[in-house]
Amino acid sequence: MVAIAEPLTGAVWKERLIHSLLFLFPLAGACVQHWLGTIFSVLFLIGLWDWARGGRRPRVHTAERIWLWLCVAFLLSFFLSAVINGWGEDQRHALGVEIRYLALVPLYLLVRQYPQGALYLLSGSVFAAFVMAAQSYYDVFSLMKERAEGAYSPNLLGPLAALSVIFAVSAWGLLPRLRWMILAAVPAGLWSVAMSGSRGAYFGLIAMGMVWALLYFRRWQRPVMLVVVLLIPVTAYLSVGEVQQRVDGAVHDVAKYFSHTRSENQTDGGETAAIRFEMWRAALLVFRDAPVFGIGARNYTQGVQKYVDSGQVNPAVAHHGHPHDAYFDVLMSRGLVGFVIFAGMLFYPLYYFLKTFRQSPRSALAGVVLITGFTMFSITDASTFNKGNFLSFYLLFQAVLLSWHAGLVHREAG
Repeated sequence: MVAIAEPLTGAVWKERLIHSLLFLFPLAGACVQHWLGTIFSVLFLIGLWDWARGGRRPRVHTAERIWLWLCVAFLLSFFLSAVINGWGEDQRHALGVEIRYLALVPLYLLVRQYPQGALYLLSGSVFAAFVMAAQSYYDVFSLMKERAEGAYSPNLLGPLAALSVIFAVSAWGLLPRLRWMILAAVPAGLWSVAMSGSRGAYFGLIAMGMVWALLYFRRWQRPVMLVVVLLIPVTAYLSVGEVQQRVDGAVHDVAKYFSHTRSENQTDGGETAAIRFEMWRAALLVFRDAPVFGIGARNYTQGVQKYVDSGQVNPAVAHHGHPHDAYFDVLMSRGLVGFVIFAGMLFYPLYYFLKTFRQSPRSALAGVVLITGFTMFSITDASTFNKGNFLSFYLLFQAVLLSWHAGLVHREAG
């Protein structure tokens, strides 16, 4: 007798749709405009529809609720600071990014129902390494650009390529069918990082690699892998001209900045690496003007202008829309209130992953390296949390990895 296949139900089609969207999410985020924001929005709308029609409510544990409340509180700190300092056109545009913290709630409740979605997300990250490598080749060798930049910027492509490398090696035991792909994805991702010239990606890759080596390996393997991780950037520096040029340029600019007197730095210091220190100093001066609630989102240029006019900081600091550091950006724009919430939002999941690491090491490791990466990327770039593409990437990955890990922890706990 011939077996007759049963028709696929709506629930099965929905599951396939969610898994497909999670797989596609990291695939072309650095290469196609609005890719990350569009998929994030579609998942949010599906989650909102589920919630509105009274669909199944997944169990959400305390750690998950705390993180969601911190995200909503961070959005409220934006509104509070904006209202105190005056709502304008800049704040209206910023709201388009900030509203993702609220959209996260129904999205989280959706992905919480599909624990296998994390494997699709990580699989997409493996394949994304090849997409970014192709984009890097096209940018550098076909378009003859100095750096691979994708659809937006080297400062997005580089960090996402670095994450694809670390997610690939972290998923070695989770995705046995993709091991040959992982072996090829790692050098593809590393090459994309090198071609991006993103120094934030360089530092983030090193930090994530060291954390991966410390948590993934045991006994004698751990120091051996730490040496291997450290040898990769040394080899890249010695063999890849773009990496050497970017690193040497940064070292030269910073040394020049700190060797000058304060007055010299007021008239000289337009170098991209050195000027960051001047922007951070300017941001601290602005923070002192409104330490509790800040001066409002996207008000950096106006805030530093008076210090430029008085000759206290380099005029070049006012040529940028933010201080190129997420921590200084939050501290200046939202004050101590917003900064404390921001620190909780970023580092509370890290605490939870490490606290419950032994109960589910593989899922915890993926979460730890994600936070390590964004912690490092945010030192040299504020767009990690004030640009829609970067923020969509962080929130969706954090939501999927946290919900996956929490489910595994509580299932194993009985």
